Amino acid sequence: MEDQRDLISNHEQLPILGQRPREQESKCSRGTLYTGFSVLVALLLAGQATTAYFLYQQQGRLDKLTVTSQNLQLENLRMKLPKPPKPVSQLRMATPLLMQALPMEGLRQGPKQNATKYGNMTQDHVMHLLLKSNPLKVYPQLKGSFPENLKHLKSTMDNLDWKVFENWLHQWLLFEMSKNSLEEKPTEAPTR
Repeated sequence: MEDQRDLISNHEQLPILGQRPREQESKCSRGTLYTGFSVLVALLLAGQATTAYFLYQQQGRLDKLTVTSQNLQLENLRMKLPKPPKPVSQLRMATPLLMQALPMEGLRQGPKQNATKYGNMTQDHVMHLLLKSNPLKVYPQLKGSFPENLKHLKSTMDNLDWKVFENWLHQWLLFEMSKNSLEEKPTEAPTR
């Protein structure tokens, strides 16, 4: 009998299936649920912050690689450009070879210019300097208008030389534009 009484009293203390648990237990489980949810949200935010940090670091590395790649490409292009010929004084040649008459193809057949007669124009000084470094170089006679001369040069030059010349023209134009902007003087306000 006592066992039955103990079972009945224990049965009264235990909740029956289908009944609602007591209020204290309900609050405790809600608090646990909120705590668990808060921890989950905090972990998600920490994961996103970590991902953003690593992406930012990778973007910096990609930017450095891009700049390095561009510098290498520019250096490669510079290496492909034709190098200026060495002056005759730096070339090593055997003495008997210098005394022989060399056949020169591509040179115009006609009376040679007197290289000592130059005017006082900038063009003349530049021509003298260029012929001094390479006396075998032939320069075309350009007697047309400026656009005609440029068309003639483009048709006679190979593609790489023309691209180098266009690049030089671009830089020269920028130089002239900056020089003109320095020469302009600010206008003063008229006096009353």
